[in-house]
Amino acid sequence: MHNASLVTVITPTYNRIKSLKQAIDCVQKQTYPYWEHLIVADGHDFRVEKLVKAMQDPRVKYFYTKRTKDLGGSQRNHALRKAKGQLMAYLDDDNLMHKDYLKEMVKKFHSRKIGYAICYVNYHLGWRLKPRLPFKFGYIDTLNFMVRKKVVQQAGGWNGKRGQDFDLINKVSKISRGAFVKRFLGEHRRLKLTVLDYIKNQLSFYGTKLKQVLRF
Repeated sequence: MHNASLVTVITPTYNRIKSLKQAIDCVQKQTYPYWEHLIVADGHDFRVEKLVKAMQDPRVKYFYTKRTKDLGGSQRNHALRKAKGQLMAYLDDDNLMHKDYLKEMVKKFHSRKIGYAICYVNYHLGWRLKPRLPFKFGYIDTLNFMVRKKVVQQAGGWNGKRGQDFDLINKVSKISRGAFVKRFLGEHRRLKLTVLDYIKNQLSFYGTKLKQVLRF
């Protein structure tokens, strides 16, 4: 595949503005320059919209869906419809990509026959995700894979249910060939909010929303 292939990085988000900033920052630091970053909120979030606008980077775009509570599935499907890239990478708002993530993954799409690429990921609690065929439920994460847009579409997209990352890549593996990057390229973080953090998030969200209403 040509080195200039555009990668669409998709980030669904809900009420995690602090970790979202860190996720955005890790994409900004990628050594592979040909990307766009689509951030899709589960329900309109003025804070996320403000954050993206303040960056003044046309590669980073904000979208939102109605409130769905389906674990990011609807948001990823919405981004898929908006995506301009040929390759889809998935970065949840609490995860991080190493700086060479995109570069190393894109290298594996050297043939049109390759539909997806898999890398290793450091998981929370010291676990290490090193998926291999046949993929197993609970042993693969969204951060482990990059998939051609057309293959995601052929597989039916995201189903919005628990285990949807396994469901998608399992379907993808049955309709296309994969390639493996035997390197750890990402960090999966399962962040837990303290009660104080939760209260701060809620006050920030509704405080910003109230300001927007009072402007009219």
